[in-house]
Amino acid sequence: MRRMVKNIVTSYLLTGVIILFVCVTTNTAIAGQTGTQYAATNTNISKLTFIDKVNYSKKLVTAMGQTFKVTDKTNIIDQKGRLISLKSMPVPCAVELTYAKSNNTLVALAIRVVKELSPMPK
Repeated sequence: MRRMVKNIVTSYLLTGVIILFVCVTTNTAIAGQTGTQYAATNTNISKLTFIDKVNYSKKLVTAMGQTFKVTDKTNIIDQKGRLISLKSMPVPCAVELTYAKSNNTLVALAIRVVKELSPMPK
């Protein structure tokens, strides 16, 4: 049992390091035009993270303990570069998340799915 958990954790960590390396070396920008509405007052931030929870009714995603508001202007892009809906986004998944802070709320401007992940065993 311990060996299985160790292998799973090692696999997740290795996947994360590979994804981070690819994103940093390619210097991918995904915010597009959605970031312009926040550009005057806020700095857009882009980071690689993991989305593990989604509240579809409130349009919220949780990534590594932080909650982000998803608006109608949020671009969600799948691994093939296609625009998808929040309900179509695989959860959990590794993403490049571009967001801004607006009135003490973290607003997702763009979400690009980097890798679909398997749920952790219980």
